[in-house]
Amino acid sequence: MKIIIIIILLAFIILALSFLLTFIMYRMQFGKRIDICEADKKSDIPRRKKIEFYSGKNKLTGYFYGINQNKVNNKVVLVVNGYGVTYNAYMPEICELINCGYLVFSYDMTGCGESEGENIKGFAQFIIDAQNAVLYLKKQGLDKIIAFGHSTGAYAVAALLNIQKENLNKAIIISAFDVPNKFVRMCMQKKMKCFAYLLQFWIAVFEKIQFGKYALLSGKDGVNKYQKPVLIIQGAKDDQVEVNNSLYSLRKDVINNQAEFLLEKNRGHYPTRIENEKDIVINKEIFEVIKEYIKDT
Repeated sequence: MKIIIIIILLAFIILALSFLLTFIMYRMQFGKRIDICEADKKSDIPRRKKIEFYSGKNKLTGYFYGINQNKVNNKVVLVVNGYGVTYNAYMPEICELINCGYLVFSYDMTGCGESEGENIKGFAQFIIDAQNAVLYLKKQGLDKIIAFGHSTGAYAVAALLNIQKENLNKAIIISAFDVPNKFVRMCMQKKMKCFAYLLQFWIAVFEKIQFGKYALLSGKDGVNKYQKPVLIIQGAKDDQVEVNNSLYSLRKDVINNQAEFLLEKNRGHYPTRIENEKDIVINKEIFEVIKEYIKDT
């Protein structure tokens, strides 16, 4: 009897400690605002049109770039940024898309940059904000929407395909993972061993309490349900979303026959660019693929 009580107490202590640790880590990641960093305050920002739209109670700020382009066919590329940055961090990609002749729309998510919100809340907030951006674009009469997401933003785009497949024409998914809590567990497993599974469990609980139906949507499931063109790009040298922990690694489980997969062997977390000590240069080979992919939308 004493042994059983000791085992129960130990189990309770382990659960309590894992809850506390996960709560602290989760709050450190999502309980803060993300401001525009100095490196992303460009003096050569191209001509743009500022707009505002709501995501829940928060007013989000976004911009149209290339505002005289592609209005005739109502086509727009929606850029969804990753964790820890504002949309300004993707100015090289935005400028290249404009140079390719596309109308581009980008925005700061909840708790980021110019948008309202005390903090960025959690993984599913990326999905919710992206969904509201899509609905805003539809209201503007932009019927051909190509979603372009990177990292956590790419997860948001893939997850969004579960619930907004009718409103999106194509998706470009770069450096994405499949499910947030599983992704975190695999990232932490080398350091935390079996304890990482408890981390995975509590993240699932936190997301479900906050976000309900949006919590833990699967990127892979989104791609499979979509059954429209999807381009999934992954850098082989990515040290943030490693190949074996990426959506790209699940390509054998993807039944969407319109999904295309591209592994950039010499690039890391940003396969769309080539970074050196002085500046950032766009990866022209990747953008040729992206350009051809968008062209017939």
